[in-house]
Amino acid sequence: MQFAQMIFGSSPVESGVRIAIMGGGGKTSLLHRLGEEFSQNFPKVIMTALTRSAVHPEHPILFADEIPDLDLTPFFRSQKPLCIMGGREKNKLTGISAVQLEQIYPQADVTLFESDGARNLPLKVHLPHDPVVPPFTTQVVILVGADVVDTSLTDGRVHRPELFREKWQISPDEPLSVDFIARVVTSTCGYLEKVPDGISRIYFVNKGDEHRENAQLLARAIGTQASAPVFWGSIRRGFWESVS
Repeated sequence: MQFAQMIFGSSPVESGVRIAIMGGGGKTSLLHRLGEEFSQNFPKVIMTALTRSAVHPEHPILFADEIPDLDLTPFFRSQKPLCIMGGREKNKLTGISAVQLEQIYPQADVTLFESDGARNLPLKVHLPHDPVVPPFTTQVVILVGADVVDTSLTDGRVHRPELFREKWQISPDEPLSVDFIARVVTSTCGYLEKVPDGISRIYFVNKGDEHRENAQLLARAIGTQASAPVFWGSIRRGFWESVS
């Protein structure tokens, strides 16, 4: 099942789209999945990140300082998709800057990028210095993992739990309900504080293979609070369903 259809449906994809992936619970996997899908129809597909990202074995990495004048022309011929990162830091890859992204995206048919980090956790709180989704973005896919439903901050499923507790005024042992999680990811004081107005939003609840009921419940709760398409499914198992 093509995950690109979550974003565009049956409409043909026009060259020049810039898709941000934010949130937690499968961003890097979705990035590479979409990169493979778009490469089947477009010769120039870029994958990158504005923050640290997990090393993914499927695609070779090209570091930005290895590209003279950030001219990607010769690299598109040999790498589909073309994965560009800023550097390597221990077991992570560092991202490029928003300025570099703005310089390279006009060279591509499709640009895919992670816009924030969550340390492989399904839910997070943003800091003021976390990157804002760039205003030239055409679509943003907001991820949340179904494995966070009904857990608490003491269970280790939330990135920056102390800051999350302070921001949302909850106790460490309070269960995270689907309605509460939906509010976090759909409100302007939550995830949307990093998404400028005018950018098309899509929500995806991941890990529906292991947490099917919670994924469905969370997707429906998001659907009641967001004026945007909402889906649930599993990137690993390759399926998704709409709740609209």
